[in-house]
Amino acid sequence: MKLTAKLAKSQLLTNRSRTMWALLGVILSTAMITAVYGFVASGFELVDGLLSDESSLHDLYRATVAGIGTVLSGMVTVASIIVISNSFRVSASERMAQFGMLKSVGATKKQIASSIMYEGVFLNTIGVPFGIFFGLFVNFSGVTIINHFLYELNESATANLHVEFVFAFWVLIVAAVLAFTTTLLSAWLPARKASRVSAIDAIRGAGEVKVKDKSVRGGSIIKLFFGFEGYLAAKSIRRSKRNFRATLISLSLSVTLLIAASGFFLQMTRFSDLFWPGIDATSFVGLVMNGERLEDGSWREFTFPTSQVNEFTERLRAQSDGRVFGFGSYQGQYSVDIPTEMLGPRMSELINPNNVNPNNTFMPNILVVDPYHHAQLAHLAGVSADSNILLNHGQSRDDDGRRFEVTPLIFSGQTLTLRRRGGGERELTLHGQLTRENLPNELLDMAVNLSVIVPYTPNLHRFSWYIDSENPSVIFDYSRELFEEVEYDFHSWRVDIRHEQAIMRTMTNLVMTLSFGFIAFLTLIGLTNVISTISTNVRHRSGEFAVLQSAGMTRRGIIKMLRLESLICSIKSLFFGLPLGVLASYLIYRAIGVSADFDFSVPWLPMLLSTFGVCVISWVIMRFAASRLKGQSIVEAIEKK
Repeated sequence: MKLTAKLAKSQLLTNRSRTMWALLGVILSTAMITAVYGFVASGFELVDGLLSDESSLHDLYRATVAGIGTVLSGMVTVASIIVISNSFRVSASERMAQFGMLKSVGATKKQIASSIMYEGVFLNTIGVPFGIFFGLFVNFSGVTIINHFLYELNESATANLHVEFVFAFWVLIVAAVLAFTTTLLSAWLPARKASRVSAIDAIRGAGEVKVKDKSVRGGSIIKLFFGFEGYLAAKSIRRSKRNFRATLISLSLSVTLLIAASGFFLQMTRFSDLFWPGIDATSFVGLVMNGERLEDGSWREFTFPTSQVNEFTERLRAQSDGRVFGFGSYQGQYSVDIPTEMLGPRMSELINPNNVNPNNTFMPNILVVDPYHHAQLAHLAGVSADSNILLNHGQSRDDDGRRFEVTPLIFSGQTLTLRRRGGGERELTLHGQLTRENLPNELLDMAVNLSVIVPYTPNLHRFSWYIDSENPSVIFDYSRELFEEVEYDFHSWRVDIRHEQAIMRTMTNLVMTLSFGFIAFLTLIGLTNVISTISTNVRHRSGEFAVLQSAGMTRRGIIKMLRLESLICSIKSLFFGLPLGVLASYLIYRAIGVSADFDFSVPWLPMLLSTFGVCVISWVIMRFAASRLKGQSIVEAIEKK
């Protein structure tokens, strides 16, 4: 074995704590790379099973899966280089005096660099096989979790989606090569720098700690609030920027990823609320009347009496033995002009996008609700049961199909003049309104335009029911029999709300589980760096602490200084991590905004949890590292300095 290899092996065995954390970083990064490309192999298998080679989408989907894998593996590689490279840099810093002595007796730059590179080789020899094995386990567990989420979808879906665990040799080869290259590159960066330090500077320990003849910015303020220990803590961080830089990057990256993932979950929840916003029902049944063209060319619209609708509602309620919310409309028979100053936000743009009609002509939607719920809505609006109630909140879609929320009018109890098709007018006074705070979710889709609930109308064009039933299929069959009693031509529709909600909920949970799993692994990789850096830093500074103690500083003061260092480091990481996390969450919101338009929700709770987590993690690690100084001899520590 070469002398440089023996030196590397000796260094790894001597500093076992640092070696353990560096090895854990190699194992975790290798496992992540293996798992990512294992999922890529499973994705290829899924695409091949769903699409034939001749399909125009086959190559596109495979390229998409490969692209996602490349991006994720790239993120893992960058994070791993930051973490593992810092471990080797700390190792090189500890051995700087040793390198100086070796250079003074004839060691070349190549030999100095080789001793550090051999550390990477030894770590790879042990870490890569364990990492690949652990990565395969993660891949298998992830596939199992994915299939668990897909099970509910497959219960009622026409296609049976199932992801296979694929043991592919190309995955092992790519993971091994990429992991091996990552570790060697991480070792090469500090090795190259250490080899360039002159023998004199290396013996003096120059290069890591920068001493400048200038005061610490804000030193007087820090000293005012935290005393002399706070001043020393700030100065120590400023003098040893490199020792804290990797820790700062790791903590900031973890905060950014956690907030981004939580923000994604929050935005997806808002997105799903636009489709089925907390509706307490399992089934949706609708009925709409058709019409016919008469001999004179006019159009005759069919309607059916409200009394028949109310009878249907009661019969459906008896059949379901649960909650039935029924509502219908008589639309298209009236028009009304609304001045622009009376319109709510975005309504003018929605109704009159090109500003060609200054009168803002609406086709109002006249609604009726089943008697039981009409009384409840009147109570919520604070009006009597015979009042007209404006639905002053709703949802709509733009020309691109994006959903968004809208407020139709600025309510003032106004009276609208409705013009009847074919001649005649009707006065409609708005006695009350239902806003977003008290508007039932079942009516959100109905309040797209100018929608008003009236106590009664003799005939209706359409009617729908939200039904809470344990067995939607029974309700669907019964509704078909019920609608056969309708006299004129119609068409109907039925939706299993539970299935629709399950699809969105399952896909959201699946994406979130995989995202948080990926972030958890990256955070673990970062934590190995944080623990290794802080522990090594405290141990490396034992001589400095001994000098401070000999000058009169108590052990309690040293602990306070270390706590303040962890606090300052945490604050700095949050200074970068919190804004970047919010920015990433906003970019995700903008991406989702392609399909829906809703207000951005700042992820306050994840930001608060991240702040608490970073402070606790850095404090616990610093406390643990400081506990190792207990009982050390001041004289021996100074002699080793």
